[in-house]
Amino acid sequence: MFCVAVIYLFYTRIWIAEDHTLLTGVGRTGPDFTSQDNRIEVVLFFPSKEGDRLFAERREIFDTRTNTSKAKQVINELIAGPGDERLFPALSPGVNIRNLYLTSDGAAYVDFSTEFIRGCPSGTTGELHTVYSVVNALTYNFFMISRVKILVEGHELLTLKGHLDLRKAFSGNMSLVEWQNDAGMATPVDKHENEDEP
Repeated sequence: MFCVAVIYLFYTRIWIAEDHTLLTGVGRTGPDFTSQDNRIEVVLFFPSKEGDRLFAERREIFDTRTNTSKAKQVINELIAGPGDERLFPALSPGVNIRNLYLTSDGAAYVDFSTEFIRGCPSGTTGELHTVYSVVNALTYNFFMISRVKILVEGHELLTLKGHLDLRKAFSGNMSLVEWQNDAGMATPVDKHENEDEP
């Protein structure tokens, strides 16, 4: 009976407590630090300078061993800001990730420093952009993440600037994203470039 239990645990999902990452199957190996050649593409979401939409931007991260490590890289790339000058940063450059961990039931908990609040623009749209840039980046790029709970300095917040209820975990909302092509990966195009000259 003991042997059967060991085999069952080995071949099913195993919760790696020290890394807080849910891994499926066996034989998952890989380096914590990878070469420049071992990178994967992810998609980030940034607000534009005009309008109330989020736009997609491609980015590469290291294909590290754990989903937690990759998720942290995604958020750090989001903090670094967009490469396209037509887009705005979604998060304040001064914000830090205090902690990020995943649970076995599909939740991601992201704990930010207080700059997360200070850097959030006022108004409903600004708050939506701040929250859903994080939520969409994690739920879109990681199939095992179905919802995201945002914390600040280890604490649950009622709201950021009086609009969204941060006591709940958020699912992804792709209706906020304006995809520019069939692949859904392009940054925004100049809306006037195909118009006739006056």
